[in-house]
Amino acid sequence: MRKITKKQMLIFIIVSIVLLGIGFIGGFYTKILIDEDQLIKDINQIILKEAENYNGPSIVLAYAPCISQGILTGMESTIQEEKKAVETGYYPLFHYNPDTKEFKLDAKAGFSRYFEFIAGEDRYRMLKKINPDKYHELLEENRINAIERYNYYVGLEEQSEKQKKEETDK
Repeated sequence: MRKITKKQMLIFIIVSIVLLGIGFIGGFYTKILIDEDQLIKDINQIILKEAENYNGPSIVLAYAPCISQGILTGMESTIQEEKKAVETGYYPLFHYNPDTKEFKLDAKAGFSRYFEFIAGEDRYRMLKKINPDKYHELLEENRINAIERYNYYVGLEEQSEKQKKEETDK
């Protein structure tokens, strides 16, 4: 197995954080349809169809585990890994349509198994080898950031529902 340097691990973690934030950042652009979803069997029928039907640019972000993540259960279990990422709050599922101003969380997150999920990947387990003193602190910070991000999305959904209700009450 190839030894990864601390610098390489830091770059990998930063890239992961940036990718998770793309959906958040894209939400500030009011004319882009955003659909963040896990890889599913009929993605062409559901996600891509919605993106194709939108009259403007569309962004579809998908959590698709790769071999470099070092999934303990192996690459044959990527669909289950995607499901766990959503269930644990690591990767929130949502979509936003700027035409209707609808922001919708597509799955609830439970953070009780968050550490179990991230401990199932080499990229996080390697952190324990690289920086054992700060390992638990960094993972807790990661979990807190995920909870804050999820709660922000919950707020966006509530705001979207409130606006929709106000428009229908008019």
